[in-house]
Amino acid sequence: LLKKKFIYANDFANADLKEIFGKDKIASATKYEVDYFSNAVLINNGEGRFKTKPLPAEAQFSSYHTSSLVDLNNDGLQEIFLGGNYYDCNIQMGRYDADYGSILFNHGNENLEYIQPEGDLLKNQLRKIKEITLADGTTAWVIAVNNQRIELVKLSYEE
Repeated sequence: LLKKKFIYANDFANADLKEIFGKDKIASATKYEVDYFSNAVLINNGEGRFKTKPLPAEAQFSSYHTSSLVDLNNDGLQEIFLGGNYYDCNIQMGRYDADYGSILFNHGNENLEYIQPEGDLLKNQLRKIKEITLADGTTAWVIAVNNQRIELVKLSYEE
């Protein structure tokens, strides 16, 4: 139906919601109000209260569904290993597929720097990241990918 209504991508890109969904569907739709759209981390102040801190701009391009804490440079500060993407959106909204795995490097004092792991191994819909210790004592991460085989990833950090 949309392919017939919007033959060219430019027409679809410039259409408003009423043109895409129709006035009747918009009028009868359940409406929700949201006031925060950023990917964020919640920082516990130790008193049962949390501070919301938005992730860096580079970590706003897709949705995240899983994370794991890892101290990549052995400084006692935990980095955040993130994975996500979501392909099952309806055609009107498109898929969220811009993340290839992300590391938020922790410099302390709530200062997080975005680092993208090398390669495109994590260019899928990541659903679970789990840290494991291998037989040789090194650390790796098992990555559950939606409807695909699991992956094993080893991370390293060089300054």
